[in-house]
Amino acid sequence: MNYIHNIFDFIHIQYNQKQKEKKKVILLGDGFFARGFLHTINHSKFNIIQIYRDKFINPQDIFYNLQRNEIYTDCYHIRDLFQPKITKIQEDIQTLQINKNNSIINNKFYFHDYLVIGLGSQKSVKSWSEDINNISNINNLVNPEAYNSKNIAIVGMGPVGLELGMILNKNHNVDMFDFLNEEKILSFVNPYYKRYILNSMKDKNMSIHLEQMYNSSNYNHDKVIFCVGNKSNILTKSIQINDKLQSIDYNNVYIGGDCVDSMKYIKNAQCAYQQGVYVAKRLNGTTCDEPFQYISKGISLNIDDKQILIQDHKFIPDGIYPDIMIKMYSFLFV
Repeated sequence: MNYIHNIFDFIHIQYNQKQKEKKKVILLGDGFFARGFLHTINHSKFNIIQIYRDKFINPQDIFYNLQRNEIYTDCYHIRDLFQPKITKIQEDIQTLQINKNNSIINNKFYFHDYLVIGLGSQKSVKSWSEDINNISNINNLVNPEAYNSKNIAIVGMGPVGLELGMILNKNHNVDMFDFLNEEKILSFVNPYYKRYILNSMKDKNMSIHLEQMYNSSNYNHDKVIFCVGNKSNILTKSIQINDKLQSIDYNNVYIGGDCVDSMKYIKNAQCAYQQGVYVAKRLNGTTCDEPFQYISKGISLNIDDKQILIQDHKFIPDGIYPDIMIKMYSFLFV
């Protein structure tokens, strides 16, 4: 019996020794940047404490529910099953003071070998989803017909604004606004698709107002949704980084995603995810000392109740398959 106890004691000691040898990482946030980081980091080398305000939300899940006039609820992602156990602390991060090996977060000291920050933009996706829910909740309205006649303004004709406007137009009167001219809008798709989208919007009686900023005094909309970019998180606005996403002041502090206050990096989900992967690879020691470079993996958009645009491919006329593809992507891979 003592022999068995000795074996278990030995295993316990070895386990604790390995835990002590691991580097400690504090990860702030749970967006696409954090997802890319957690899916790539070598968990056998690092103990990770993740502190975040809101659980991960994929905007495509919001659009999926919106197409069905359903309220968005938290979506299950199958990759979570294979995520190694880490320490999770869910709380709103209101104060952040960064030091080289110990940072103060919400007036608490956290010791770390690395601090990895992906706090997202000033307005969270959860807050944005609540705005959408307030529009889409027809079940709680006494007069759905009155609801369906509401006038909505979408400011910004980027991918998010375009997709949101095309979906909402099924039950609302939607006006689209952008400060760019017709030559520069929809630059994220090729000329053929751009013309197709503009003609489709015209067929749906969607008004397009270009080369102007939205002024509420000139229009009468029940709701205005801004999709014109994200303000950097106020907690990280002063942090300067190099081309390896490292803080200039502390080389063990990394920052990525929408909280980066820089025009150098595009603010979209793909870029944030790739930045998270890049930082994880640097910590793993599996990448060379090259600067971060964003590589577009293409684009897909819901542009109709029964159509999805896949850049450089085709429109798929099936009303079921596009939904399944988007849902399965979110369910399996994000």
